[in-house]
Amino acid sequence: TSKNDQDADDPVQSRKGTKAITSRRSTKQSVASDGSKPVKSRVGRGDRQRAKVPASVLKARAKAEAEEKKRQLEERIRKAEEAERKANEVKPVIYDACIRCMEDGKSRICCQTIYCDYCYTIETKCPTCKTASVVDEAQFKGKFSREGEECRICLAQGFKRGCCGEFYCNACYYNTGYCPSCRQSVKNQPLAAGSGLLTHNPGIPP
Repeated sequence: TSKNDQDADDPVQSRKGTKAITSRRSTKQSVASDGSKPVKSRVGRGDRQRAKVPASVLKARAKAEAEEKKRQLEERIRKAEEAERKANEVKPVIYDACIRCMEDGKSRICCQTIYCDYCYTIETKCPTCKTASVVDEAQFKGKFSREGEECRICLAQGFKRGCCGEFYCNACYYNTGYCPSCRQSVKNQPLAAGSGLLTHNPGIPP
């Protein structure tokens, strides 16, 4: 009699064999409730390699990464602060001021002296070198002729102001830092204050 025949005759052995076969079949054919096949847990090559790295090396790497992140954060903060500082920085504004009235002027070709258009052409000649500044007197009158040229406050020699076109001497115009007519800020005030023009009657042309 063979072993299989003996197992078949023995009810206990028969039940054990049936359970083992059923267990193997259920393992092979079982699926998850959602219909997917069971995923076997595997240890990858990378996991095995990381497992071989000493703890001291991993600790050093983590420390280096933390320091690098800290450095990058500090660099971003520094750049942000630098950008904010530049945005809030008050840059000095330097104007080419007319030497007579301190309005915005430009260097003249004839003698390189800085005059505004009004002061440069008020006499139809350059006040410094007497070179003709306009083609003829009619051109000057058509551009700058006004009913009066006295200061609107003290009646001294006035100069046409670029902000509103009114005539004021330097003393009255720069007295408060604002134009007496239109109340615009007098941007060349620092130059005027340091030039000594406010210590005497600056409305009289030199």
